Amino acid sequence: MSNLPENMHIYSQDDFVIQDGSEFMISELIREKLLES
Repeated sequence: MSNLPENMHIYSQDDFVIQDGSEFMISELIREKLLES
């Protein structure tokens, strides 16, 4: 899982358990996080 985008470390890695490493999925989770805050 060392190929995650650099900005992923802004969030707790526990919030992002990405099994397939899909950038789309990561982007969707980040968008949800930003909308929540």
